[in-house]
Amino acid sequence: MTAPPGHWAQALFRFGTPARPRRDPDGEQLWLRPSERNWIDLRLPRMATYLLICPKSPPVDWWSAEKSLPRDVAVFCGPYPTERRGLPILKALLRLATGAVFVGDMDPYSVVQYVETARMLSGAKRPSLLYGGVNDAWLDSMERTLSRRTRLERLLIPLAKHEISLLKDLERVVDLEKLIEPRGCSVLRSGYKIELEGATAPRLYDGRHGRWVFRYLRSRIVQHARHGK
Repeated sequence: MTAPPGHWAQALFRFGTPARPRRDPDGEQLWLRPSERNWIDLRLPRMATYLLICPKSPPVDWWSAEKSLPRDVAVFCGPYPTERRGLPILKALLRLATGAVFVGDMDPYSVVQYVETARMLSGAKRPSLLYGGVNDAWLDSMERTLSRRTRLERLLIPLAKHEISLLKDLERVVDLEKLIEPRGCSVLRSGYKIELEGATAPRLYDGRHGRWVFRYLRSRIVQHARHGK
């Protein structure tokens, strides 16, 4: 958890409660809510070294198709990891895992997803949920492996007004420089975001990028285990 509980509660206020979720200005229900139509995709190997939590399915499908996804990685894929059906599954999986990592969009809403999921999964008998990107390390790999016809700037998407407002709230309660890192924060503060699809689509990158992703995620878990932070 990277924010004091009281301050974090204030940041979550804009989302409403699971019983009374609020809608964003585009009319969509925000992620912190119950859902009868919520989907969950589990990919469970016989022996799992660590657990990957990813709110979006296309990147996982692409990683599987290009065989970047290692055989020893368990995957929980679903848009609302902390909703009432997903949370018990995650807690059970974490009791069996040696590490866990979250990968999502580089935007304010994904920061909320990560911090709230990490908070709700925290426990003495479960490994800490680490943030795996998108961050500065991802941006470096993306630039190295992008096709010659594509520049990183083309992947930037303008933040909506409500996302800019949420970013300001998060700046007060979350150490974004530590989480997303300086360059990623600069992108967000300049009014842009990068969605996970743009950070993973095989048509944009050569095969090195997908393999790099899982080397990086594994290194995050190993480093955390060694240093305990």
